[in-house]
Amino acid sequence: MRQRHYTYDAKSRVITDCHVTTGARHESQLLAERIDYQLERFGFETEAIAVDKAYGNGPNYQYLRSKRITPYIPMVAANTAKEKIPRSKFAYDRKNDRYICPEKHFMLPFTALPNGTKRYRVPGKLCLTCPLRQECVSEKASQKIRYIHRGDHQDEVDLIRKRQTTAYFKSKLRERQWKIEGLVGEAKQNHGLRRARYRGRHKVQIQAYLIATVQNLKRLATSLKFWLFIFLRRVFQQALIANKTT
Repeated sequence: MRQRHYTYDAKSRVITDCHVTTGARHESQLLAERIDYQLERFGFETEAIAVDKAYGNGPNYQYLRSKRITPYIPMVAANTAKEKIPRSKFAYDRKNDRYICPEKHFMLPFTALPNGTKRYRVPGKLCLTCPLRQECVSEKASQKIRYIHRGDHQDEVDLIRKRQTTAYFKSKLRERQWKIEGLVGEAKQNHGLRRARYRGRHKVQIQAYLIATVQNLKRLATSLKFWLFIFLRRVFQQALIANKTT
C-alpha cells in the first residue's frame, strides 16, 4: 500500500511537494518532516497550513507553533456520546496538577500510561455517591468511575478544539477541501494517480513527480494565457487612444 502526501500553495494551487510513503508510516509522522524540507529547500514564508484531521495531534500543533505557523488542522472530536457531561466542564488546576469536576471535587493523577498520558480520578468512592453520576459516568465504564486523560500536549489540543468551532477556522477547512481535494481528484481522474503503474516505492514516487509536474505545467499555461490576454488588451487600448489623438 502506498500513500501520497501533497503540499500546495493555497493562492496559486501549484504543487510544491509530493512524497510517497508505505502504509507503515502514519500521516501525522510526516508533517514536520515535509514542512522542514520545503522551508529549507525553497525558503517559503509560511503563515498558515490547512490539512485534514489525520495530521492533527499534539506534537504537530506544538511544532507548528514553534515555527510560528497557524494550524488549521481539525482535532478528532472527543467521544462524549456515552458521557453527557463533556470534558470541557472539568476545569484544570495547573498549579496543583489536578482537575475540578462539576461537583467541585478534586481529580488527582491516579496512573500514568506508557505514552506519558496521565489519568485523573476523584479519590475514594465519591464518584459512586455523586448525584451527577448517571450523567457523568459511562454505563460501560469498567469501574463506574469518571476518568480524565491528559497528555503532554494537552494545552495544544484544547486550544485547537476551541478554535475549530469558529467560523473562520471552518472556512479555511472548506477552502482546503475544494482546493487540495480538487487537485487530488484531477490527478486520479485525468492523470492515472489512482493506481501505481510499477512496483516499488521509488517507482511510484517517480510517477507522482511526473503527474505533479504535468498539473503544475497546466496551471502555468493558464497563468501565461491570462497575462498574455492582459498584455494584448493593454496594447489594444493604447492603439485605440493613439488613433483617437491622431
